[in-house]
Amino acid sequence: MNYRFVNLSSVYSFVASKIESDLPRNRELSYAELLSRFIDVHFGEAGAYDREMNALGNPSVLILPEPLLLKAWARENGISYENDPRQALSIVLRQIAAYQPDVVLLSNLYYCDYAFRQELRQLLKGNALVIAWRSAPTDDFSAFADLDLMLTGSPLFAEHFRSAGVEAEYLPLAFDPSILDDVANLPQDLEFTFAGTIGDKIGYHSERFRTISALMKYTPLQIWGDISIPHISRRMQTAIDFSAVLERIGVSSQMRRHLPVLHHAEKWRQDVEESAATLKKNYSSRIHPAIFGLEYFRVLCRSQISFNNHINVAGAHGGNMRLFEATGVGSCLLTDWKENLSDFFIPDVEVVTYRSSQEATEKVKFLLEHPEQRRAIALAGQRRTLSEHTYKQRAQQLDALIQSLIKHV
Repeated sequence: MNYRFVNLSSVYSFVASKIESDLPRNRELSYAELLSRFIDVHFGEAGAYDREMNALGNPSVLILPEPLLLKAWARENGISYENDPRQALSIVLRQIAAYQPDVVLLSNLYYCDYAFRQELRQLLKGNALVIAWRSAPTDDFSAFADLDLMLTGSPLFAEHFRSAGVEAEYLPLAFDPSILDDVANLPQDLEFTFAGTIGDKIGYHSERFRTISALMKYTPLQIWGDISIPHISRRMQTAIDFSAVLERIGVSSQMRRHLPVLHHAEKWRQDVEESAATLKKNYSSRIHPAIFGLEYFRVLCRSQISFNNHINVAGAHGGNMRLFEATGVGSCLLTDWKENLSDFFIPDVEVVTYRSSQEATEKVKFLLEHPEQRRAIALAGQRRTLSEHTYKQRAQQLDALIQSLIKHV
């Protein structure tokens, strides 16, 4: 059975701003032309699901709730739009309703909260399946029980959703081979790279921050991204704040060191702040601004070795985008070992794994000194991704899940 499919997705705000700044005469472009520009940037899945769903015979559209696109759609449909967030939601709902979908995929649940989902169901009169994608840290997994199906790229998260009473299925991430048309014939002139989030203040990438800090010291790693200080626990922050109060009222550092908790907190703060500052100071020539879309894929394609490290909450399970992006463009991937990695690739045959920064350092040096073995691994990884981990395969898997839902409605 075929069905009409809508993918309500999103791009990061700085990506949308960059696209808009590159189109100074955007009012002269139609909605379709502007949407095509967003897709051509290749940010995220960038319309790949919609393209593959159409290929399966399921009429599909991509909707992005970006002001530039909303203005164009409103203009073409005789609607006044004034950049009001509430009106933006209204226009997005009208876009979806105008397409009369049988299935709506909500790819950004930060945007599509419970109130939005309820309004969507009322607008569609309960005649459409509402499914969603989430593969991010979640405080309350039960908050999504209203969905017909939750998709996630993490088997661990799928278990959490099911335990909370949410219908959930594991659907791995993927690579879009059309990207290769835009990065063809680039030389692999970068030895070892990482492009992405390097550290943050909410604790998702602190392990990555520590590993990259070590690799910068012992390897030729170059990074594209913003460096920030990793997260600290509430207990640690309280100790740091208390120590600062004591310092302001005149309690000496020697006196404060007699309290082990305060001494540890101060040392941690100093070490972390010095670590971030040291990276920026000592390796400024190897640290570049953050990149996205085609710029990101061009760096991956130019990289002999691409570094990967999963978000902290992934635990023992892997499957982030970089696994498929780096291998998809033909770079040799060095990634942190995960117990399910063999579901995607043969470790140390199609990708290279590490369990510590020391092992990562050793393997980088080996791969750079043995280019034939490195290229063999890169080619094997690319073959595996292009044969098993593209959006064509994922769309087929998604279609099977939707067909099963339709049968049971």
